[in-house]
Amino acid sequence: AEKTAWHPEIRIYSIQGEQALLGAVGVRPNLLLLVRLDLRPALAEQSVLGGRHLIRQAGVIVVLTILLGGLLHFLWFRRAAHLTATAIAMGKGDFELRTQMEGGDELAAIGAALDNLAVNQQRYQAELRQLLRKLETIANASPVLFWSSRPDKECKWFNQRWLDFTGRGMEQERGIGWLENIHPDDVERFWAAYAGAFDRRQPFAVEWRLRRRDGQYRWLLNHGMPRYDADGYFLGYIGSCLDITEQKQLNERLAASEAYYRHLFEHN
Repeated sequence: AEKTAWHPEIRIYSIQGEQALLGAVGVRPNLLLLVRLDLRPALAEQSVLGGRHLIRQAGVIVVLTILLGGLLHFLWFRRAAHLTATAIAMGKGDFELRTQMEGGDELAAIGAALDNLAVNQQRYQAELRQLLRKLETIANASPVLFWSSRPDKECKWFNQRWLDFTGRGMEQERGIGWLENIHPDDVERFWAAYAGAFDRRQPFAVEWRLRRRDGQYRWLLNHGMPRYDADGYFLGYIGSCLDITEQKQLNERLAASEAYYRHLFEHN
């Protein structure tokens, strides 16, 4: 069924068998304010003052009942609006706010729960920032070049070793800026491996050349792994690059030497 907004109801009843009126005002859901008006004193004076006095007195009580109910209704909805606005701000990441709801009703209970959630979230974020600083310190002290990317394949972070290697700043490398340093002959092959693994959410390993700050291209072995949060949501990739230039050169010299001696053996 479709939910509709609650609106206060104000009703006046005559009490059967009694010379009295009953005013009922909805202050908030499931809560009514009842006001009983005894008409006997007014009826006793009716012969002297006439019917107008009775009508005037009853009207005054009705108006006061409506005003009091309206005031309580306004105050309840004002607290509810404040609670809603605070919850929306917390949902956007502002955990410095507090509802500061007082009382023993449902709104105060919800406010207290939101305040406890904000405190716990602030504590969690502080612990997470401390952990990330430790991990970044370890990554920067490593001889390995580290990077991380978003789900859209664009990179958002490089460790200090990477920046020192390329001689470029973080803002220059972010997004797809880091692709500018890849050897032109390796760009297409590297991107095919990188984007293909991304689309399949699979680890990958590929060798490619990256321009060092002195202009020399160095061979790197790049390993990438998909990363997920605690709920299994894909966050992008994290990768490491190891300089294997010397190893590649050694392998080339060994291959050339092997070919040379094989040639000698075959022609002697």
